[in-house]
Amino acid sequence: MKNKYIMFFVCLIICFLPMLGGAAIRAESLDKWYGVLAKPSFTPPGWLFGPMWTALYLLLSVVLYKLVRADMEHSLRRVLMTYFGWQLFLNFLWTPVFFGFHAVFLALCVIAVMIALCIDFIRQAWQVKRVLAYLMIPYTAWLCYAGYLNCGIYILN
Repeated sequence: MKNKYIMFFVCLIICFLPMLGGAAIRAESLDKWYGVLAKPSFTPPGWLFGPMWTALYLLLSVVLYKLVRADMEHSLRRVLMTYFGWQLFLNFLWTPVFFGFHAVFLALCVIAVMIALCIDFIRQAWQVKRVLAYLMIPYTAWLCYAGYLNCGIYILN
């Protein structure tokens, strides 16, 4: 029983790394650069991003925990772990690309690959462990929305 809690805590740490890694870059860049950009319609207020990403990283932690503990063929688990790991790495990478280097188009490319990885994760998980697919849908939907915002900023600026 204790191992379950330790495993979930490890999953939390892994999934929250992108949030922690980008905090310093975001804070410095928000006022100086992001604050003066033209933004697309339907851009939410700034205060919404923190709680939303916190909820999504918590959801990703549950996905990772369930994936690690799922009873499935080893090769499929490896594929799903690879997709999950790459999208999480790209999530970590997006913040310095967008806020640190101000490379808006490159950030859009990063988020497009993240969306593709998540969609394929959902497609593959749907066949064997639908709960994993369902749990990835809100995150993927938010990535699509973030992609819309990223694209809008690229076009408007």
